[in-house]
Amino acid sequence: MVSNRVNPKPPLTGRHVSHAARGLLAATTCLACLRPAAAVVINTPEAGTLNSTAPANDPGWDNVGSFGIGTAIYLGDRWGLTAYHNLGSPNLVLGGTSYSLVPGSEVRITNANQVVADMMLFRLAGDPVLPGVVIATTRPAHNSPLVVVGAGHQQLDGLVHWSSTWQVVQSGGTYAGYHSSGTHFKRWGTNTIEPTSSGTPDADMTINTGYGTVQTFHSHFDDIPGATNECNAVFGDTGGAAFYDRAGSWELAGMVVATGRFAGQASDDSVFGNQTYYVDMSVYQPQIAAIMVPEPAGSGLALAGLLAAATALAFRGTRHP
Repeated sequence: MVSNRVNPKPPLTGRHVSHAARGLLAATTCLACLRPAAAVVINTPEAGTLNSTAPANDPGWDNVGSFGIGTAIYLGDRWGLTAYHNLGSPNLVLGGTSYSLVPGSEVRITNANQVVADMMLFRLAGDPVLPGVVIATTRPAHNSPLVVVGAGHQQLDGLVHWSSTWQVVQSGGTYAGYHSSGTHFKRWGTNTIEPTSSGTPDADMTINTGYGTVQTFHSHFDDIPGATNECNAVFGDTGGAAFYDRAGSWELAGMVVATGRFAGQASDDSVFGNQTYYVDMSVYQPQIAAIMVPEPAGSGLALAGLLAAATALAFRGTRHP
C-alpha cells in the first residue's frame, strides 16, 4: 500500500489497468491492460513500518493475510475469500500462523448471468479463532470513506519523480509517486469511493480482469495535503479488503481485484493518478452467504417426507369418506 503526498494528480490519458492481485497501484481508463495488485502504498515518503498494526478503530485487521503471491480475507467459520487469479496457494497466513486449505474446497463465484467472476471461496482445515466479518448488502455511496488492508509488495521510502518518458528525475517532472519492493508487507491505508467515468455516483463498473468478470467500484490515488494515509494498491494486494463503517459497524464493502496505471509505468510503482478497483461485495453477498451456510442436508428429505405423508392422507381420505 502506498500513500500520497506531493504532486497534483497527472492527466488521466494513456493509462492502463492492472490486476489488483499485484498491488494497490496506478489508475487508468484503459481496461484492456488490467493486472493484479500488490501491497498497499500510503502517501508518506518515509513510510517505514507505518500502518503495519491495526488502526485504533479496527475494521478487521486480523482477518486479512497473505495468500501465496496475493492477499485473502478470512470471512469466518473457516471460510476465506480471495481473487480467483490467486488460485494455487496451499495456505493462508494470518497473524504469523499458516492455515492449510482443505483440499478441493475452492468454490468459484459466478455472476447472475452465470459468467465466472474473479473471486474464489476456500475452506481452512484449522480454525483461526477470529470473529467473522459482515459482508455489505448495499454498496457505499460515492465519496464514502474506506479503510483498505493489503499484504502485497512493501513500499520503499522516498517520493519519486519521473519524466514523461518514465526516467527518474530529482524533482518536478511529469509524474510522482513511490517505488515498492518484492518483499510482502501488510499495511492499511484510507481512500474514498470515486464516481464512475460516466459521472453516475453509485453506478457499478463491470470489468474483466482476464480471470473473470466482476462488478466494481474504485478509488483514486490523489496527492492531498495532509492526507498521509491516502492509499493505492500494488503488486500482491489482490484479495485485500476494503472496509466501510456503516453507522458504527464495520462491513466488508470491497475486495481488491485490479489497479489502473499509466502507459509505460512500472508494475511495482504507485503513481498519483492511479486507481484501485474493488469487487462490490454487496452484489455477491447472497451467493457467498448461501455457500457458507448451505441448506441442511436432511431438510430436503424431511420436506419431501412431509409432502408424501400429506399426499397419502389426502388419498386415504378420498377412498374412505
